[in-house]
Amino acid sequence: MFDSNTIEGVSYADVEGVQDDGTFLLVHDEHHRGPNMLCMPLVEAEDQIKRVHYHYSNCKTFDDMFGNRIAVVYGMKMIAHAMHKPFTFSCGLAEGETSHGALDFMQLNSRTDPYPARSKKDHLAKELCQRYCAGRYCDWHSPNLDMASELMISDWKYLTQPERVKITDHDDAVIHLRLGDGLHTTYGANENKGVFPHGTYINLIKRAQAEKGAIKSIGIVTAPFKGNHLEFPDVEVRLHNSDNESIIDSLARL
Repeated sequence: MFDSNTIEGVSYADVEGVQDDGTFLLVHDEHHRGPNMLCMPLVEAEDQIKRVHYHYSNCKTFDDMFGNRIAVVYGMKMIAHAMHKPFTFSCGLAEGETSHGALDFMQLNSRTDPYPARSKKDHLAKELCQRYCAGRYCDWHSPNLDMASELMISDWKYLTQPERVKITDHDDAVIHLRLGDGLHTTYGANENKGVFPHGTYINLIKRAQAEKGAIKSIGIVTAPFKGNHLEFPDVEVRLHNSDNESIIDSLARL
């Protein structure tokens, strides 16, 4: 286990970049100072390094905004992949804390399978950094983060193998609703986020059915309705969509 102050015994306080062992180190420290998001220093160090390592000081903090933070991870990883350098990740966990996602990323560090390239095209690291990511590691705000999509698919297939994740009720199709982004704004600004129109889901599911065969179950994955992130954390949310209820029953509820 990496603690919050060291990586493999080497202090990283105020230290990023090329290390003595050939690691290019990127750090999000315990004071919530993020890594240098400019990607050219990594590209320019290509001939000096053996691997790229990103350390996040606290796994639990990483989990708090997991969906956003993994985008940065893959922005870094796609550059490392273009340089044919292994990418590893670590995070610290204080005594008594548990992690619900970040810690699992370390399981990818032992992988030896080659990472797939997007559309089987081998992009140069400099091209990715400057042309596609505007000089910064791509994140969710970058229109070209999709270039890391096959990396993500490969990683998550590895992490969710049946022997690792015991889910017995898999669905043929799954819709992920990020309701936090869809229903809330940041700093009072309207970010124009929301749920896709019904027709979009229908078209996507029809396409999946044409490619994969008949779909008999559709799952919806979202964050728990009950939690501190909601305006009413103590309220029970109930879903009423039973076949046994008539239109009049629905009107009565309304």
